[in-house]
Amino acid sequence: MEAYKRGSHTVWDCKYHLVWVTKYRYAVLGGDVGNRCRELLRETARAHEMVVHAGSINRDHVHMPVSIPPRLSVAGSGNCGRTPHSSLRLR
Repeated sequence: MEAYKRGSHTVWDCKYHLVWVTKYRYAVLGGDVGNRCRELLRETARAHEMVVHAGSINRDHVHMPVSIPPRLSVAGSGNCGRTPHSSLRLR
């Protein structure tokens, strides 16, 4: 029971494997862009109380196994990085 998270009326352990793919699978996530993407994903996950268990950033997609609190939907957590200014973050 140590791995489970607890709320006031809940006990949960929601783990998901999220995969993001670049548009048209363009290979743009190499080098500095990939490193910056890694930093932003970790930062965003911390801000929304998600736990990143592992992850890999390839040139055209990202794999990220995460634990997401039950108050967030899986789709909502995937959209956390898609704010109106998210395109400016990678610059």
